[in-house]
Amino acid sequence: MLREEAVLAAKNGYTEFPRNQWSAEAIEDAAYALAESARGDASEALKVSASRLVRGNVAVAYALNGDNAPSRKLIEELGAEAPSDYLLQFHQLPAAKALFLLRQNKPAEALALLEPVRKYELGSPISVDAYLVLYVRGLAYLQMKDAAKAAAEFQKILDHPGINSVSCFLPLARLNLARAYALLNDNAKARTAYQDFFALWKDADPDIPVLSSAKAEYAKLH
Repeated sequence: MLREEAVLAAKNGYTEFPRNQWSAEAIEDAAYALAESARGDASEALKVSASRLVRGNVAVAYALNGDNAPSRKLIEELGAEAPSDYLLQFHQLPAAKALFLLRQNKPAEALALLEPVRKYELGSPISVDAYLVLYVRGLAYLQMKDAAKAAAEFQKILDHPGINSVSCFLPLARLNLARAYALLNDNAKARTAYQDFFALWKDADPDIPVLSSAKAEYAKLH
């Protein structure tokens, strides 16, 4: 969908929008565990634009993808270049750094890093990564096996769908809410959350890794 929007925008002379969409697509693919596609989108985005928005999005995409080295490089550049950029300093960069820590199995450190930006977490501009801080914090609580706090973070995303109604993090919040309920041994709520996720993705490609994982997890509940 994002690629279609980019093509349409380019045809109508809106050049910056399609450039931004490549980086947005990279975030979405990385979030869905489509690693190679995310890397390709990130590479294309950086070829056509050096804007802070694009580079910030690509840094997030790389971090979601586990590509820490290129993400760190962009973060260092952007942090030095734009110390007063709200979107970078209180949203994208701390979330990306927290994702690095989760890859190192350091959820407590990730949570500490995200705590100072809590007051800004629902104030992001309407963008593909609008719920990013909440989502990463939820993942950190899941990694800590603190399912109740994880569920609260993912529910907060679902309680504010109007920030970005087409964000990839909305269905993923529902999926991870199911995982939190499963961790709490509340299989009834877990099944309902999984089923809600499957309903949202009823027309999705069945080979998408995150969907395959969800189906396997759901099967274990029965």
